[in-house]
Formats: sequence, C-alpha cells, structure tokens
Amino acid sequence: MFPLSLQSSQQYHYVQSCSEQLLYLRLLVGSVGSLVSRAICDYSDYMTTTLRDAKARLSEMVKRASHGEEVVITVHGKETAKLVAVPKRAKKRDKEKWLRELDKLREENWTGRYGKRAQEIQDEDRAERL
Repeated sequence: MFPLSLQSSQQYHYVQSCSEQLLYLRLLVGSVGSLVSRAICDYSDYMTTTLRDAKARLSEMVKRASHGEEVVITVHGKETAKLVAVPKRAKKRDKEKWLRELDKLREENWTGRYGKRAQEIQDEDRAERL
C-alpha cells in the first residue's frame, strides 16, 4: 500500500497502486488531478516523511522498512536520513562441520614432517643475539 499525504487535513490515506492514486486524486482534486498525479506517480519503493511524523509513527515506519520499503526522513524539506531494512546475513557455519573440514585439509596437505616448536625458535633467536 502506498501513502498519499493530504496537506489540508494532515491525514494519510493508503491506496493499493499508482492507478488508484490517480483515481483518488482526480476525485479529490478534480481536473487539476492530472497535473498532480504526474508528480505523485513517480513512486519507487520509498516513502518520504517529516521528522515529526516519523516520531509519531515510528513503529509503522520500522515495520515498512523491515518489509523492504525505504523511508526517507526530511528536516525542513531536506532529505536527512533513510530508514532501511537490515540486510540478511548468510547462515552461520556449523562449528563442528568447519572443524571436520579443517582436519581433513590438514590430513590431505600434511608433509609428514614436523616443524620447530615455538620454544625452539625463541631459543635460537636468543642465542643469535648473544
């Protein structure tokens, strides 16, 4: 549903589509509706609202944003902020599965030799400095 703001009554009316917006405007405004409808029909999945209105209807704005609609908030007529949904994250990898894959890679790539232990490397390093 798309918001349609009426400045005279400060109420929001919701209509299903752009064509319903046009019909509603023509009924509301009369012959001037065709001029107004061109500006309103450029709806591109976002809603613009004032900061005062956003404060009053924050729950609704958050719900709209969570369903994918962007809500642009204006202050003194300038676009200031945008409320959008949090992007979905990829599923967490199962830790046990990841550890099994890591063990498998270690087995496949093991050369059969053991490297030096950390303590041996430190001892050699210290011996070189003296």
